[in-house]
Amino acid sequence: MGRCVTSLIYLFAASKCFVSSSFENTNDEIVVETQLGHVRGIVQHALDNTKPVYAFYSIPYAEPPIGRNRFQPPKPAKPWTGVKDATKIGKFCIQHYAMFNEACSLLKLPLMQPDNPEFYSEDCLELDIYTPNVNAQLPVMFWIHGGGFTTGSGHVYNGTALSALNDVVVVSINYRLSYLGFLSTGDKLLPGNMGLKDQVEALKWVKQNIRAFGGDPDRVTIFGESAGSWSVASHLVSPMSKDLFKYAILQSGSILSDKVTNENPAENFNEIAESLECTNGTRNDLIECVRQTPVDDIEKAIATLGPLMKFDWVSVDGEFFPKHPKYLYDEADFSDTVILIGTTEHETHISLSLWSHDGKYNYETFLEEIKFLNGAYCQQDTVSLENLNKIANFYLDNDISEIDEKTYNAKALEITTDFTMEFPVLNLTNTVVERGGKAFLYIFSHIPEYMDAHRSRRVSTHTDDIFFTFGFGFMELDTWFKQLEVTYSEKETIFARQMMKYWVNFATYGDPNSDDLSHWPKYSLDNEEYAILKEQPTVGKLFRKEKFQFWKDFMQSIQDNRQKYGSKRDEL
Repeated sequence: MGRCVTSLIYLFAASKCFVSSSFENTNDEIVVETQLGHVRGIVQHALDNTKPVYAFYSIPYAEPPIGRNRFQPPKPAKPWTGVKDATKIGKFCIQHYAMFNEACSLLKLPLMQPDNPEFYSEDCLELDIYTPNVNAQLPVMFWIHGGGFTTGSGHVYNGTALSALNDVVVVSINYRLSYLGFLSTGDKLLPGNMGLKDQVEALKWVKQNIRAFGGDPDRVTIFGESAGSWSVASHLVSPMSKDLFKYAILQSGSILSDKVTNENPAENFNEIAESLECTNGTRNDLIECVRQTPVDDIEKAIATLGPLMKFDWVSVDGEFFPKHPKYLYDEADFSDTVILIGTTEHETHISLSLWSHDGKYNYETFLEEIKFLNGAYCQQDTVSLENLNKIANFYLDNDISEIDEKTYNAKALEITTDFTMEFPVLNLTNTVVERGGKAFLYIFSHIPEYMDAHRSRRVSTHTDDIFFTFGFGFMELDTWFKQLEVTYSEKETIFARQMMKYWVNFATYGDPNSDDLSHWPKYSLDNEEYAILKEQPTVGKLFRKEKFQFWKDFMQSIQDNRQKYGSKRDEL
């Protein structure tokens, strides 16, 4: 399979002061005053809803990360004079957008980005705000987009319906991606994690300015999907994020996945430096060479090197992550932590649909299919032939001579979903609860009707939940760039409102429940109850109990071997 198609799977692989809430309102525009200056927004509406939402696009939350600021932690945005126009979308962060759009088109995902290179810039540290009332003190939902830390943008996620239908302020951010966002030499010269530190800076901006938009700075919930969920999981244990949010929602992602944290980040640096012909001198000289390289050359290198195939961008930098995230979780006090967390029922179908093989499908082909996806989320020693056979022996009940291709495919989907998503998510959930926190766990099992014609199987897969938690079907298509349309059936219209209500209830009270919704029990280590989210929600128990124990033992043996042979990098 070619690099292009292979790469697509990684895409779906984040001080309190009073701010004046004075504003001017015309028919279709509004001006508010923040600590940094005045901002002009625009009035938007969800479909079939006359209630206005005030949208503010591309507000800078940090100085441009260009010149000497490249590869540096973000610096707070400076005040401006006059009224800043925030009525149009500005810039997307540098990325391989052509590959991203190809994936969205192939998989029929309504997350398309502009094809025009003029939309992309290093100067991209912006956020969008949607609010139904600038004079209120509403809960704030702070969205961190996914895309494997290599692609994506907060601009794609229109918060109009979520805000209008639920009386909540929605914030969606950009952060630096790929080499520009996560390049590290593995030492203090270039520690990395700039993209995560961008998210922290955006949270600080919200803390200081969200009152001007009708938001309550003491009721901020961070939520994200895929790499956005990795980000949320990271903020739960990073000392840099302390006191910047109240609740956290994690959709389809855990920082405790085997390969999210890079054990040797200098490899990424050496790769891009060589590509840019920065090969002579000391390590400082090489860093300066890369820093001074024109961004167009870096953009070309991103496309040439195929960074969508990379997965392990996060590093132990000594600041955002003083230690490996695993140890931060093992040592954390979560007594003040409340999370809502879960996955879709068949997470990896979206990725396995891109896998193909030649000839007859047999046991060896089955192992190749498992390795195809697990290899993206795991280190090489995890997917050795010995370990693949161990996994297969646990999941296959029959004599392999009696198993047909359809059964093999179903088992491959089950294995890869369990290992790459559900085990890391449940591992994080159990750790939080064991160490004093509260959690509400879910499986999203609804199959979107508008996707039925585009899939080989009727399953709920990665990203499906987003289109209901944001209420995409209640909005007109964005006019800034071509987008695929989301439509709801009559039943899905009700379901989408239920999904948004669960999420907003949690952001408001730290509990998704209300009298008008099916009960969602709190997760406990005793009964492991979780919500099965579909048109008629139900409750499940003993979440993947036997399988979780298998994966826990499986990974423990691998980690023991790594410790034995000294292959772990735990601190800067």
